[in-house]
Amino acid sequence: MRYIREMFELAQAPIAPGTQRTARLAGGGCIEMQDEIAIGVGAATILIDVQLETYGRHPVVRVAGDGRLIGFDLDRRFEGITAHLWHTSRSGSQYGHGPLSPTTGKRLALRFAEDGRSALIDEFQPWGPRVRQEVAMGVGTPLQRDWAGARVGGPSAEVPGSSYCGRTAHFAIFDTWIGDETIEELRAASLPAEASNIPTFRPGALDDEGCNLLLDDYGQLIRWHNAGGLDRRGLREASSIASIWMLDGYTLLRRASDHFGAMLWFPDLRRGKALGAILAERAPALWRPDSEHSGDWVPLSEFRDDLACWLGVGETKVTWAAFIKFVRNKLGGGHYDPNDRTAWQRQLAELARQDEAGGEAWLAETMMTLVRALIIAADGSGIVTLARDEQARALA
Repeated sequence: MRYIREMFELAQAPIAPGTQRTARLAGGGCIEMQDEIAIGVGAATILIDVQLETYGRHPVVRVAGDGRLIGFDLDRRFEGITAHLWHTSRSGSQYGHGPLSPTTGKRLALRFAEDGRSALIDEFQPWGPRVRQEVAMGVGTPLQRDWAGARVGGPSAEVPGSSYCGRTAHFAIFDTWIGDETIEELRAASLPAEASNIPTFRPGALDDEGCNLLLDDYGQLIRWHNAGGLDRRGLREASSIASIWMLDGYTLLRRASDHFGAMLWFPDLRRGKALGAILAERAPALWRPDSEHSGDWVPLSEFRDDLACWLGVGETKVTWAAFIKFVRNKLGGGHYDPNDRTAWQRQLAELARQDEAGGEAWLAETMMTLVRALIIAADGSGIVTLARDEQARALA
C-alpha cells in the first residue's frame, strides 16, 4: 500500500477550474512563509481555495505582519460548516464565527475591516449560488501565536488535537478591501466550458449504499493495480466498474461529486503532441496512451471523449467511452453480443488477438491504463477520503 501512496500522493487535482497548484495537507502538515507579511493597518483580504476531507476542526490560515494577527478556521460537522475568524491589532483582539454552505470544496474571499470588528466571507466557487456571510467580531480570546509570517494548515493551538486535513490552493493576501466586481470576475473566470462538469451539490445524491459501493470498487481497482495486471475475467469486471463510474446514467462518480460539492477531475492521458508525432511518423496499427500521469487534468466529459486507442486501418479513433462499451457489451463484461458488431469493433477484436505481445493482453493493458486513471481521479479529487469519513460517521 505504501507504493500506492507514493505514486498518487502528488497527483492532486484542482479544487475548482482554474486552480493550478494544489497541496494536500494532513496530520499537522502545513505550508509556511516565515517572513513578515506586509498587510498594513487598513482593511485586508485573503483569497484561498479549500477542500476539507474529514469532519472536525480545520485550522486553515494564520497570518502575522505589521503588528497584526489574522486567523481563519473551518469546522465541518454533519449539520454544516462553521467559519471561525480572529483579528488582533493594537486596538485589541477580536473573534467571530458564522455558518457557511456545507459544500466541501470552497473558493473563498475573506475581507477584514480596518478596525477588525467585522468581516465578510464570500464563497465564489463556480457551483451553486454565491454565498456571502457577514461576521460580527467581538472581544475574544486572542490567537496563540506559534508561527511566523503566514501559515496554511498545520495544528491548532486554539483547539488542541485538531489539524487541517484536505487540499488548499490559490492562497493570496492583499492589504486592501477587494471589491465585489473583482470577486465576480474571479468566479466567472473559474466556470468550465461545459456546465455539466460543475457539481450541483446535492447532499444525499450518494447514499450509504452508494458510498459503500464506491469504496468497494475503489478497493478492487487498487488490488488490480497492486497485482500489476488483469486476467480475462478482471478485464471484463473492470469494464463494469468503469461503466458504472463514468457512463451509466447518473454515474457513481457524478453522484459523489454532487453529494460532497467536490470538483471531479481525470488525469489527461492524451499526450496531444506525442500522439500527433506517433500518428504522423509511425502510423501504427494500434495505439494507446501512456499510463503515467503528466500532471494535467480534464473533466469527466472531456476524458470520456479522449483517445483510448487509435486503429491505423481506417484511421479510427476509439474513445474511452467507446472502449468501455466494447469490452462491457461486446466481450461479456455486462452483456455479450458477438454478432452485432460495427466494423471498428470487429477490427479492434481482430487486431487485439493478433497482437504479438500476448494476444488479448493488449486489451488488458489498455484497461489497466483506465484502472490507474480511475484511481487517480477518485483519490486526487478527494472523494475517496470524503467517502471513508462519511462511512465512518455512519457507523459511529
